[in-house]
Amino acid sequence: MVPPGWILILQINHWRIDAPVVFLFISWAAVIGIGLFLGHAAMAYGDAGGLAQAADEDAVRSTPRSELMSEKRSLLKAVKEMEFERDMGKISDADANHIIGFYRARAIAVMKRLDALGEDDGEASVRERIEREVKARVAVDRRAAKAKAKAKTKTKTAAPAKEESEPSS
Repeated sequence: MVPPGWILILQINHWRIDAPVVFLFISWAAVIGIGLFLGHAAMAYGDAGGLAQAADEDAVRSTPRSELMSEKRSLLKAVKEMEFERDMGKISDADANHIIGFYRARAIAVMKRLDALGEDDGEASVRERIEREVKARVAVDRRAAKAKAKAKTKTKTAAPAKEESEPSS
């Protein structure tokens, strides 16, 4: 079955199939394919108001800490991009160093605000979180070692008991 769009293209070109007609066929198929893809994506997402609703939910959940984390990520990404552009020769070293210095200074200020915000919000500082994690891992290792030692003593006491219970032939 020939799609109706192709029949229209052939009719306009007096039923001749040459390079421009083939190009129009491919273009028409691409447009229809993109339309189907976008239609399926919109249906999978749900309703048309879903995008606005998702943006509103993000705005509601936004906290000063999350905003600072987002700013920190974007600043560090900008530093990497500027270093890449400098290495590629798209920007002079002096300009790149000036811009990178600005981004890094801003990122350091954001990190300091994050640390201060973490302490003010009752969240533990990085050092305290690391110390808690180390203590938890040490406790797990101790419990594992005790369980292993206990299992060894059980196997040692069980082995002589088996030898005594086995009759000699």
